[in-house]
Amino acid sequence: MERTIKRTKNYTIFERAYEGQKLTFRRWHSGEVDIMFDDTFAKAGGYCSAADMVNTTIGEQGKQEIISRCGYLPSWVRVMDDGKVYFVGETLDVIGEA
Repeated sequence: MERTIKRTKNYTIFERAYEGQKLTFRRWHSGEVDIMFDDTFAKAGGYCSAADMVNTTIGEQGKQEIISRCGYLPSWVRVMDDGKVYFVGETLDVIGEA
C-alpha cells in the first residue's frame, strides 16, 4: 500500500511497505525514483544501519569525498538499472556511488 506524504511541483514523496518496513520514496515528475537513505532502507538491504551500509560499501574515504563535493551526505539514493546505488542531491543530480 502506498501513502502520499508530500506533493510539490517537481516530485511526490510517498511511503510504501516492503517486507513489513515502510520505505520512503521520492518520485520525480520526470520519472526518476529515489529512496530515502535511512536505517530502514539499509536494514531492508541487509545492513545493521545506514552508517553500517556507508562503512561497508564506500567507507569513510568515500563518504568524505561525497561530503567534499556537495557539503553533506545526501539523504536520498537512486538504484540504477544495473543495480548500483548512488547518492542523489535535492535536484536530479547523481552525486556518488553508495
